[in-house]
Amino acid sequence: MTTTPIFLRAFAVAAVIISALPARAATPAQGEPQELRAGLFLDVNLGALTAFGGWRLSDGAQMPSPPSPYLQIGVGYEAQPWLAVGLTFGLGASSDRCLGTMTAQGTCVESASDARSVASDFTIALLGAELSYRHALSPRLRLNPRLHLGWTFLDPMPRLDVDGGFHAGIALGLEWATPLDHFTLGLELDWRFIVGPNLNTVGIYPRVKYTF
Repeated sequence: MTTTPIFLRAFAVAAVIISALPARAATPAQGEPQELRAGLFLDVNLGALTAFGGWRLSDGAQMPSPPSPYLQIGVGYEAQPWLAVGLTFGLGASSDRCLGTMTAQGTCVESASDARSVASDFTIALLGAELSYRHALSPRLRLNPRLHLGWTFLDPMPRLDVDGGFHAGIALGLEWATPLDHFTLGLELDWRFIVGPNLNTVGIYPRVKYTF
């Protein structure tokens, strides 16, 4: 007669413990700090790009080209809380920019001795790798200096037989981990030097990052 009540009580205790496990594994209760994610991430950046080098075709001044829309996508991995590596692809453009020689008629040619025309408007495609250092300014805000290395494709060619070149550069950005899980917002300013055409690019863009 006493065995049944003891068994029922043990069964009830086990049922309560088992039912509590999924609740503990669910979303943290209100008031618990959000765990910031790290690891594999994907980012999308949309901003503006301008180019330095050569001469402005409209007036011959050594001024930057008009800003053009710039789109960059990247994938990376946070190997350490203070270090991340990644791959990026960016696409922008340069206009009204002569990297050869300007004639008296205002056209862009290869050189004073070679009057073949070269492009003064061309796309700039940047494919590269990056190394990023993460310095925490607060639990959610980080300063991100970056190093860029890669290859640039230019189309059409701004110089004869020059359709691109190796590039290197640096960037500085701020990154804020939003209360929305997985998502981080940032703002970045970067500079790259393209060897061959001796072209500088400067881009500014907001970053939207999703961490898996």
